[in-house]
Amino acid sequence: MIKRIFQNIFDIDFWKESKIRFPIIASLILNIFIWLYIIFNFLGVKGFVPLHYNIFSGVDTIGSWSRLFIPVLFGFLILIVNSSLAFHFYSRGERRIVFVLLNSCLTSHIILLLAILLIVGF
Repeated sequence: MIKRIFQNIFDIDFWKESKIRFPIIASLILNIFIWLYIIFNFLGVKGFVPLHYNIFSGVDTIGSWSRLFIPVLFGFLILIVNSSLAFHFYSRGERRIVFVLLNSCLTSHIILLLAILLIVGF
């Protein structure tokens, strides 16, 4: 039954275009990588860690390492919402907004990755 559900999902034209698949899969991979990166770098840390980095003044917010997951969770929500909206607009035949939504999702995940890398660097 599950195999049939996934088979039906991937038979939709939306998933057959590589311009649509690439940003979604790349964003999902980046999101999973960021989750694992935070877990492997901060698991077991007892003290405070930097939570926000500003290029002008450096670290300006500190707190528990578990609060690093909040931006990553928002990144995942961006992925879900943008993918859902992209599917909706794709079914209506509006291709340009689909590419804008999916590429902005990928861009937001790249920025999120850079932010986490800057935070971990300190």
